[in-house]
Amino acid sequence: MMHPNQDRFRTARRAAPHPNRRWVAAALISCACTAAVYFGLWFARPKPPLLLLNQARMALSAARHAEAPTYAPKLWQQAEDSWEHTLRAFQEQRRRWFVKRDFSGAAQLAQRTYTLAVQAQVRAVAARDSLAEHARTAASAAQREIDDYRAHFRDLPGSSTYRERATRSELLLLEAQAAARRGDVLRAAERLREAKEAIGLAGNGSANTVRAYFAKVPTWQEWAEETIAYSKEHDCTVVIVDKFAHTCRVYRAGKPVAEFSVELGPNWMGHKRHRGDNATPEGQYVVTQKKAKRSTTYYKALVINYPNEADRRQFEVNKRSGQLPPGAQIGGLIEIHGEGGKGFDWTNGCVALSNADMDRLYDMVDVGTRVTIVGSLRSWESCFRGTNYATLGTQ
Repeated sequence: MMHPNQDRFRTARRAAPHPNRRWVAAALISCACTAAVYFGLWFARPKPPLLLLNQARMALSAARHAEAPTYAPKLWQQAEDSWEHTLRAFQEQRRRWFVKRDFSGAAQLAQRTYTLAVQAQVRAVAARDSLAEHARTAASAAQREIDDYRAHFRDLPGSSTYRERATRSELLLLEAQAAARRGDVLRAAERLREAKEAIGLAGNGSANTVRAYFAKVPTWQEWAEETIAYSKEHDCTVVIVDKFAHTCRVYRAGKPVAEFSVELGPNWMGHKRHRGDNATPEGQYVVTQKKAKRSTTYYKALVINYPNEADRRQFEVNKRSGQLPPGAQIGGLIEIHGEGGKGFDWTNGCVALSNADMDRLYDMVDVGTRVTIVGSLRSWESCFRGTNYATLGTQ
């Protein structure tokens, strides 16, 4: 049987709080307060500028898509440098204890990156559009220059270097047009610059050569006037061949009565210097023989007295001065003959007409008829007025 005191003691012990429980409760309260403070600090911590970072990244991507590295390289480099600084500043703050982080610097850099990237994109688009428009204009200008060269110089005798440059300009123009279709306007602009330079050199060089040739126009005009005056004075037929115009004009009693197209030697631009140079002579001649049927291989022919005395004197001067090879000969047998109409200069120095035109000329001309061959009866200014080459030869 339990003693009454023992029962009271047990009841009192159950009623009194245990000392360990007080400590546990205090610890829990302390932890709760600490956690509350910690979570308060955590929720109040400086927030990383994720929105600004994302905006900056997207702006950089858009600028790259607009080819800012190519068309706005300075602004693009500034934007890239700013982005690198932004990332370093952001990572530096991330390494700190969260209560000591300060993302304001990274935010400012991100904003600067965004601004620079947008500017680079706008600048690139504008530059690209401007360059594309310039390329279109330059392509049209280059094509016009090439067309002018073809029209005025491509078929003229002259330096092969100029023709090679003209051909190169055409190829470069094709490359530029292909690059423009691909959207590579930078390459297109570069090829157009090269094409313009090439056709400019070809045109200017050819123009200088032809202009120098035209320096004898006053002399040629004087020869033609003398020949026409002789026709009028003696009431006879004369023939004047204009090499540059590729025409053979017939006068009777000082009046023009017929005109025919002619083909010449491939090196017709300039006086014939020696046998085999494929040049058509320039001077005042007479018909010495008429050939037809089996006496000529060129349908019908009018033989002229090349070389005359003036030709022989000039040949000797050229030979003594070393302008001709030691074994050079003066040549001869220059004719106005048929089998022409081929559309290009092909003779060995003769003047060729179509057979139908040769029939008419043959009947108009007799032995002794005067034939004057000139480089051109029109001046340089008259021939090239209104073209891009009107003043090129003076540059």
